[in-house]
Order: sequence, then C-alpha cells, then structure tokens
Amino acid sequence: MKAFTKFLFLIIISLSFLSLSCQNQISTSETEESTSSSETQTSTKSDSSDTSDSTSSESDSSDSTDSSDSTDSSDTSSSSSSTCAYTWAYSVSSPIYELASDAGSLTITGVAQNQKVYLSKINPTSSSISASNTQYISAAENLTLSSSDSSNSSSTSSSGFTGHGIPSFPGRNHFIPAAFSTNPELTVSAARSASSSSSGAVEQITPVVGTSTKEIYIDADTSISTYRSANAILRAMGDYCYIWVVEGFYESDEAGTYYYNNSTKRSYTTSSDQQISEEQALELAEKFDSIYPMVRNIFGQESDEIYYSYTSSGSFKTSPMNYLSDTGTMVNIVVYDIGADHSDDDSTGVLGYFYAKDYYPNGDSISSISGTSYSSSDVRNYSNEGKYFYIDAYYTSTETQMMYSTLAHEFQHMINWGVKYMEQGLSSSTAFNEMLSMLCEDLMQEYLGISDSDSPKGRLPMFEQCYTDCGLEYRSDSSYYQILSYAANYAFGGWITREFGGAELVSQMSQNDSVDIESIVAAINTVNESDYSIEDILKMYTIACIIDADDTDTYSWPTYNQSSSLSASDALYYSENGINYGYPVSAVDLWTLEDSLSDLYESVSASSNSSYYKFDGPELYGYDTQKAIRPYGMTLIEAGSVTEDDTDVTITFGNTSPSSSEKVYVIVR
Repeated sequence: MKAFTKFLFLIIISLSFLSLSCQNQISTSETEESTSSSETQTSTKSDSSDTSDSTSSESDSSDSTDSSDSTDSSDTSSSSSSTCAYTWAYSVSSPIYELASDAGSLTITGVAQNQKVYLSKINPTSSSISASNTQYISAAENLTLSSSDSSNSSSTSSSGFTGHGIPSFPGRNHFIPAAFSTNPELTVSAARSASSSSSGAVEQITPVVGTSTKEIYIDADTSISTYRSANAILRAMGDYCYIWVVEGFYESDEAGTYYYNNSTKRSYTTSSDQQISEEQALELAEKFDSIYPMVRNIFGQESDEIYYSYTSSGSFKTSPMNYLSDTGTMVNIVVYDIGADHSDDDSTGVLGYFYAKDYYPNGDSISSISGTSYSSSDVRNYSNEGKYFYIDAYYTSTETQMMYSTLAHEFQHMINWGVKYMEQGLSSSTAFNEMLSMLCEDLMQEYLGISDSDSPKGRLPMFEQCYTDCGLEYRSDSSYYQILSYAANYAFGGWITREFGGAELVSQMSQNDSVDIESIVAAINTVNESDYSIEDILKMYTIACIIDADDTDTYSWPTYNQSSSLSASDALYYSENGINYGYPVSAVDLWTLEDSLSDLYESVSASSNSSYYKFDGPELYGYDTQKAIRPYGMTLIEAGSVTEDDTDVTITFGNTSPSSSEKVYVIVR
C-alpha cells in the first residue's frame, strides 16, 4: 500500500547530504546538483539491532532489558570531535536534513522569516543513549532560540509526573504475567516413570447456564503471584465462549464474604458495584462471539492444541485441547476481582489478562500423566487447562465499553501465543505483544461502538507528555513506566497502521515469521514493497509527531491524521454472517485531542491531573535540551524561529562527541 507515495516521500525527505570537507563549504548551486545523488541514502541504511528487542518469555512477561537504563556501547566510544562546518540549501521539496555526527555547525540557506527550525533526535537501537551523549544547540545566528523548557506547553514531562498521580484511563492496565520456563526441570516421581502417560479426551462439561459450575484457579493478591481455586458459575454462553462468573460477582449473589476453596482458606468480600448483571453477562458472550471470527481473520487462530505430557527427552508435546480441557476448544472468560484489590475509587487497576500457563497441564495432571511435578513456585501448578482469559468484575460492571474492547485485547494475546510461539517457536516481547493487542482494539473499535476515550486513543495524551521516558519497549520498573509503555507502543503502532497499510499491515505483523522490531520492519516492507530500515521508519514517525495536520498538504509529511479501511475487494475484508467490515481506523489529530477525547478532557480538567495532560501535540523541548533517548525512542526539539528574510541561519552544536547511535535531523517548516 502506498509504496509509490513512500518512495516519493523518501525523495522529498532525502538527506540532502551535501557532503563537503570540513574546510570548504559548497555553494547553493552545487548543493542542489548533489541532491539527486543522495536521495537513496535514507532507504539503504541497515539496522543491526532490529531483533535484539526480543527479550521476553512466551507469556506476556516483562522484557528483561526494558527496565534498565543501560546505555549503548557507543556512549563510551562516541564519534570523533565535532569540528566540521556544513551548509544545507533548504527548499520546500527538501525540508529535512540529516546532521553528520561530526557537525560543529550548520548553515541553512533559503529560509524565510518566521519559519521554524526543529531537531528530531532518534535512537534506532535497542539500548538507551545517555543524556550527556546526545547532541544539542549551543548558539545560533539569525534564529530566535526557543526556551530551554517546553516550547508549546506549560507543563513538563515525566519529571513532574509524581506530583500529578496516574490519570484515570491510562491507569487502567492489562496484567503482564511473569515468565516461566517452557521446558522446566521436573521432579520425577519414584512411583512412576517419566515415559508413562495416559491418553484420550477428558469428559466434557454439559453446559447449563445458571447451573454448571467449575473450580477455577484465580489470583489472590495485588501482585497476582499467588493462586487459589474458587467456585465459578456459568452465567452465559455463546458459539465460541463460556462466561464464568466467580461466586459473589453476579447480581443474584448476596454481596458479602466468600472463600477460596483450598485447604488454606482466604476470604474475599464483594460489593454491589462489582456484580455484573444477567444482561451484561449475555452481552459479553454476544460481543465476543461477534468479534471472534473477525479478529481471527486478521491475527490468525488461537491454538486448539494444549501441551500435554512431559517426555523423557525433556520437552512437552501437544495433544488436542480436549485431552486436558473439559471445555474443549471453547474460550473461557472468567469474571472476578482481579488482584483482590477493589476499593471505592478504582481509578487504577487491572482490566484483564491472558496467561499461557493455562495451555499446560496443572500440577495434578502432570503428575498423573508423566509422573513428574513442577517446582512449588511454578505457576503452572494452577493451570485451568484450556483456553482462558480473565476480566475484572468492577470494570465489567461500571465501564462496559472499555471491557468490550478488553475482550479483543486479551483474545489477541491468546492468538499471539498460538501463532508466534506454539506454531513457530518465537517469543514476542511484551512491547510488541501489547502493541498488537491495542491495535486489535483499534481495528475493532468502530464495530464494537467504543468511544475514543475508552479505546487505546485515550492513552495518547500520556504519550504526548512523557514520550521521552519510554521508547518501543516495556518498562516494568514502576507503575508509571508500565502505564507509559502502553501509551508509547500504541502511539507508534497506531501511526504505522495509518501510514503503512491498515489492517493488512497488522495482519502481516501478527502472522509473519518474526517478532518485535524485525516483524514490524518486515511487515511494512512487505505491504509497501519498500526497503525501509527501522531508522527510516522512526525518522518519518518523529516528523508525524512534530508537524501538525495543517501542513501535510503543503509538504506531504507522514501523519497520524489519516484514516484507513479495507474495501470489499480486499482479501482480508470481512463479509460473513451478515457482517460487512473493513477494519477501519480513524484519523487522529494529535493537536486537537481534546475534541476527540472530550469526556476525558473534561474529567481531568477538573482534577489534579489537569496539569499532567496535553492535548495540543507531542511535547517539544527547547534548543539546548539533552535527554536520554530510550531504545527506539526520540526527543523532539523546537530550536527557534528565523528572524528575517534573505538571510542564512547558522546553528552551532554543543556536543563535540555525541553518540554514534543517535541520529539527528534538522527540519524547516
């Protein structure tokens, strides 16, 4: 899609890399003549670190390097001292220039009064670049320099976050389960050998709504690290799903104290705002049934196999799902108080989660089948043995739209586990997996009738304010970073979806033979018949975050503010069961979010979070700003305004030894 457009764009934003010696600046006419020879440079750069982001386990686990502030090795072996002077002949057809790492100054010709000069600083690697190793402007001629604070907002970025608290919508999250080893060292029982096993399907339940019950393992604390079994009753069912509501969380249950059913008793107390109604239970089943084939059409199919026995060779083998699961291939959606953390003000909390533990035998089954046992800390002791995901009762009761969106989100995780890990042996990083789940919500938003505030778009204000604190990664080192990780990864995923191919691009990322940055780059190039590197893509992304929609017609900038939808002739267009759906994603103007997120805007304007939010575009920093650049992250700078016509602007750079990993682009608008 749009391959020709993207090729033209690379020409327009060609480096204009007007190579000259440090001793001799070249003339404007020579500059213009050299432009054509440099036009291919942007698309031919390679990125050796595309796959290094894949650090998590097969479950939705934290990326092992995400929470660190480790710096790129280039920070200790930076490029040579910046002493060279360069000249760039700006023109409307060539408004972007890549700064050489040895640049001590840059003279820009052809600019006009009141035009603005920006810097886009990106990190196309998987390691952070420290602030001291980033480039900055120290002085300029014929340019009114911007403030060293933000140039377009009265609020600061993450440095001011702790004083504001976590805002309401972005504070609601999806739990990321801890990692576990796919091939654990199991203890072999003396009474049985590891080769002995039973086979054949277990007895399937006879589902009767309001009557059928199951003992289901649920989490028992806010860390979601301990599990107990609880009684759940079937409250609704569809063609593809069962809705199980744990005792105490249904409208006919008496609000009060209930107990987990293990030998170690633990009580939990429900309240009326945690109890879902019959209508809500039926609606959950109906909504999931309707999106089930539509989501699979784009993302692929969840596995109908389950890891069954542990062999003497030291690995699990799979069998049909009904070998272990008494619910067969049905998807079980379990409703209860996730984390047992309900309070009067549930402004933050876990919306739901999928945990791959349920695709393994539990402690009792593994002993019976293979004569082995997990360690006492292995979460698979508490496998529910089947297709399961979990949603929070309070949010299901009070934030129904958001929870319909959550159905799509968690189902993508189940599919991702099957497609990437069980079929291909690939472990998606948390960042990539969560991005795909939020894109699933994005693609299903119109069909489900979800408002922008209840969709992942509600996370964009946090991205705008705090993007320098998180790149394309999952940071688990605090609640703030966890929540920001969702915002940062959705912002990028939402943009590439609108810029590079919509549902077709998402389908490619979900089902190709790679994960993480490698999957993203491969999918974009497949759909667009292009040869972009991650550096090229991040370069275009930062432009979309600097230049608002008013200028896109003039410059043909890449932009978030465009929609995408499949037509009826597209192979992925869904047209079955009386449903015709092209998976539309709506245009998003990052500079007018208060219009599309009006209810969210009104709620935070009246609260202590009002200074936290921005609704007028991503934060632009002042000319001399130095900030650490996170993996695949960026810093956006508004350098200043041109003071008069018919003059050259000369910018002097202050870092004589910037990181060789940092890429700096000068943009004139």
